[in-house]
Amino acid sequence: VHEVVVGFKLLGDIVEAESEEAFSHMDTVWYMAKEFVLWRLSIPIFLYYLEYRWGALLKKQQANYKRVWQGGDWDGEFCDMLDKYGSYWNMVSKEEWETPKKRDARLAAERAAASNPPPPASDASPMGSEK
Repeated sequence: VHEVVVGFKLLGDIVEAESEEAFSHMDTVWYMAKEFVLWRLSIPIFLYYLEYRWGALLKKQQANYKRVWQGGDWDGEFCDMLDKYGSYWNMVSKEEWETPKKRDARLAAERAAASNPPPPASDASPMGSEK
């Protein structure tokens, strides 16, 4: 009976020592879990959010650029700069200016008219009238 009690006491001591060691490593496990959450989840989500905001800012800046600098037919800051300083290429006034869309449409119409010439006019003396 004494050996059984000593055996259970020894088994209890081993289980107690192992459980203390397991719970003392919980600090390491908790630290690793926090590191995982920080480096594998939080920072990539934060960087994705920053990239999303940067893309939105670039899209907003591009829309503002098109609205202010390029303008419409002749109302943007680029046209004001051309009025003020002139250009080495394409010296035209506002009245002569054709936007690329209008110019392309005009050129397409001219090409279509050139490729489909009108039928030749008929002569005044028909050939079948002579007998």
